[in-house]
Parts: sequence; structure tokens; C-alpha cells
Amino acid sequence: MNYCQNHILPMILEANISYNLICTEYQNHARKLVHDIRLDEWDGIVIVSGDGLLYEVINGLMERPDWEKAIQMPVGILPAGSGNALAAAVNHYAG
Repeated sequence: MNYCQNHILPMILEANISYNLICTEYQNHARKLVHDIRLDEWDGIVIVSGDGLLYEVINGLMERPDWEKAIQMPVGILPAGSGNALAAAVNHYAG
């Protein structure tokens, strides 16, 4: 959370981007959140964390009844974990 407050939020505020900051509270919390969101209320999802939270978000989107539409939601990751191997691999293969 400190990383987000000290580095990410100042850039978002300077760019005048509207956002909702949601901090996960337990394992699979992000999975449940994205499973239950109304897609038309969001332009995208940005994750500030390590690989585990990205995994939760992707799985939450894929478990939805409307997964074919949900998986088209733009998802970004600002790697803030200890390894970030999944984020690095996605970035590598995306070119």
C-alpha cells in the first residue's frame, strides 16, 4: 500500500485520472471482486502487486458467465511483488 500511495497515486492525480482504489483484504478477494463487478462501470483494471493478484483477477474474469466479454476488459499490472515472473513473461511475449 505504501508503494501505491508514494509512487502510483501521485502520478494518477497529476494526470487527473478518475480511479477507485480497492485494497484486497484476503486471499481470492480480487477474484471475487472482478467476478461480481458490472463491466460497463469500468474502463479497465490496474493491479499494483505481484503475480498472485494478477492470477486472481484473470481467474475472476474467466469464471464469469459472460467471460468472453469480461476477458476483453483491459488489465494492466504495475509489478510490486518480490518476483513478478508472470508480469515479466506477459510483457516479454506481448513484445
